[in-house]
Amino acid sequence: PSRVKLFTSYPFDYNGKGYKLEEISKKMNALAVINAAAFEGVAGDVPLGLTICDGETVYGDYDKQYSVVGFDYDNKLIVGKMSRAEAEELNFRDAVAFSPILVKDGAPCDIGKFKKGLNPHTAIGQRQDGSVLLLVVDGRQPSSLGASYQDLINIMLDYGAVNACNLDGGSSSVMVYENEAITNCCSLYGPGRMATAFYVTKTEEAEADE
Repeated sequence: PSRVKLFTSYPFDYNGKGYKLEEISKKMNALAVINAAAFEGVAGDVPLGLTICDGETVYGDYDKQYSVVGFDYDNKLIVGKMSRAEAEELNFRDAVAFSPILVKDGAPCDIGKFKKGLNPHTAIGQRQDGSVLLLVVDGRQPSSLGASYQDLINIMLDYGAVNACNLDGGSSSVMVYENEAITNCCSLYGPGRMATAFYVTKTEEAEADE
């Protein structure tokens, strides 16, 4: 889990452009990359919601409550609803804001108002042994209609997740492995640009060298 990091396009610029996941993969010399939180506009350079990278809060308001998912310095994935101040007290290493939370403390969460149809989805989870689960489900295509939030919960529980959270979906849902997309983006224009992404470093040694 220490090899799972958050990439951001900071310093954010409303007139700028975010990064495509394949660009992030090459830039960070990553083994794998998935999209993380949502973003404002179509260029993907400003995140929506609380964003913490390398222990520093780079985006987020003090007067809002967020649904937060991220890793602390013990490399434990934490999910929960909290303010920016509460998140900072938890000493997150890397975190973003998105919803719904799928699994918390080993139990499925009530998705309530989030009950929708089948769509492309991205999610992240962690098992009791610390292993991190990265999930991308293709959707809106003849080969794959997509998944519901309940489907995501079931998949995460099947793989032993004790904590898990949904991430940005739709045309943002992409997984890159060894610099190549291994999922099928539902957008006719191909994968878009992102303000945040979770990536996996290739080795602890390579990370130390960087």
